[in-house]
Amino acid sequence: MLTLLLIIGSFGREPSPNYDMVEINHFCPGDDGKIQFVQIILWDYSPNFKRFDCQFWQIIKQPYYVDKQPGRYRVIWRGKKGERLTITAAHYRESFTKHDPERENAKLYAAEFRKELPISKATQARVADGMQQVRR
Repeated sequence: MLTLLLIIGSFGREPSPNYDMVEINHFCPGDDGKIQFVQIILWDYSPNFKRFDCQFWQIIKQPYYVDKQPGRYRVIWRGKKGERLTITAAHYRESFTKHDPERENAKLYAAEFRKELPISKATQARVADGMQQVRR
């Protein structure tokens, strides 16, 4: 019975990919501390190299939502095409840096090895429909 409830409860929901850490990074390159952009960076821990490696990043526009619960963080934001994206992670970090952590990590972990952010077929279809409507 419990299995049936879990299956029924999962219909209509977006997949929530898991990462080891999600970071909201405020990039402030100047001495004045002014934020140039905000990006979400998704990290997975590499036990071989004993570091976090960037798997996905995207410049985001606020607002974004962070649901903080012990041992689990869920971040919700709008993707580049307006789609609602949700990820979960075991760890959360918010940073204000003069350097770009994603670019620094790209020197150690090449972009071609990164994962793509998985989104459901339903979201892909909605994004495609939205793009067709924009073109009309």
